[in-house]
Amino acid sequence: MMHFQKWILQKSVYGDPKKKFDGAPMFGSGPYKVQAYNRGKNIILERNDNWWGKDLPHNKGLAKFKTISFRFIKEQNLEIEMVKKGDLDYMTDVRIENFEKKAVGEPFGTTIKKVQAENKRPKNYGFIGWNFKNPIFKDKDTRVAISHLFNRKMLLEKFMYNKAVEGKGPVYFNSPFMPSDVKAIEFNPEKAKALLKKGGWTDNDKNGVLEKQIDGVAKEFKFTLLLSNRDVEKFFTMYKEDLKKAGIDMEIKLVEWNTFTKLLEEQKFDAVTLSWGGGSPEDDLKQIWHSDSARMGGSNFISYSNKEVDKLIDQAREEMNKGKRKAMWQKAVSLIAADAAYTYLFNPKYDLFLVNNRIGYDKPTYTYYYSHAYWYLAK
Repeated sequence: MMHFQKWILQKSVYGDPKKKFDGAPMFGSGPYKVQAYNRGKNIILERNDNWWGKDLPHNKGLAKFKTISFRFIKEQNLEIEMVKKGDLDYMTDVRIENFEKKAVGEPFGTTIKKVQAENKRPKNYGFIGWNFKNPIFKDKDTRVAISHLFNRKMLLEKFMYNKAVEGKGPVYFNSPFMPSDVKAIEFNPEKAKALLKKGGWTDNDKNGVLEKQIDGVAKEFKFTLLLSNRDVEKFFTMYKEDLKKAGIDMEIKLVEWNTFTKLLEEQKFDAVTLSWGGGSPEDDLKQIWHSDSARMGGSNFISYSNKEVDKLIDQAREEMNKGKRKAMWQKAVSLIAADAAYTYLFNPKYDLFLVNNRIGYDKPTYTYYYSHAYWYLAK
C-alpha cells in the first residue's frame, strides 16, 4: 500500500470531535483523493492536481500515477497468483516463506521483480502476550520460563531463510532505543524447569501437568492461546510440544478476526499471539505499555503495569532533550523486556515485495522507507 502521510485535515469536516463518520465520504489533504470505494473489493484513488503541496521542492517526484487501485484480497497465496497473472502490479508485506517458496519460477525474477529492501524503518514484531489478569502469568519467573521454551532459532532456520532475527524487546531489534545489553531469551528447557520449580510449580500427582497453590487454590498449568492466523499455527504446534515436555498444557484456539478482536478488547483470554507494526523511528511506548492503557479496548490488553515504566514513559514524553529522552526510552525498554510480559518472537530484517516491470523506480528503498511514493509507470 502506498502511504502519503499528510496530516493537515479540513477543520470544517473534522473539527468537531463529537461528529461520527461512517467512512464515506473521505477527506484528506494529500496528492490523491478517493474516486470510488467498493466495500470488500477495492478503493480507487485519483490524483489531485490542485494538491496544496504539489509545488514544494521536497514533494518533487510524488504522485506520478493518475489513478491507483487498492484491492482487498484475503489470502496471500491468491494475491501472489494475481501478481503472477498480471492482475496486480505490486504486492507488499510478502511473508518470508511465501517469498521463498511461492513466488518462484517464471515470471518471478524476470518480468516481476522480487525485491528484498533493507532500510532503517522499524518493522513489526510478533509476540505472545500473557494476560496478567490470569493468576498463572502474574509471576515473572513463570513468564521467563515459558519464554525459555519457545525455540526461535529452530523456527528461524526452518521457516525464515535468514530473513528475520529473534525478537528481544518492545521495539525493533536495531532501533536506537533498543539497549545493547538486552538479549533475546534463549531456548533452554533446563533453565525453564529450574524457574518453574523456583516459582512453586510441581507435578505432585504425577499426571504430567504442573500445578501450584495460587491464592489458596490448587491450579494446574493449563491455558488457551488465541490465534487468528492459520498460516502461523505450525509455530505454536511446535511450541505446544515443548511446553508439554515441561509439564504445561496449552490449547491452541483459532478464531475468526472479529471474535478475536472482541476478546482482546474485553480482555477475555489467557494468552494471545499477534504482532505490532513498526511505527515511527521514535516509538512512544505509552499506547501499549503504560498502565493508563490497561483498560477495556486499550492496546495494553494484557494489563501490564510497572510504576517505574509508567514514570519513565511520562518523563520521556515531556523531555525535549533528545539524548535525555533516548536514555529514558532505553531504560523503559530494558525494564519491559526484563519483565517478559510478552514472549517476543521474530523481527523481519527486510521489506519484501513483488513489483511488475511496468513500474519504474530509481532505487527500491530510502533510509527509512522504501521508495514507492516516487514510483512511476515505466511501460
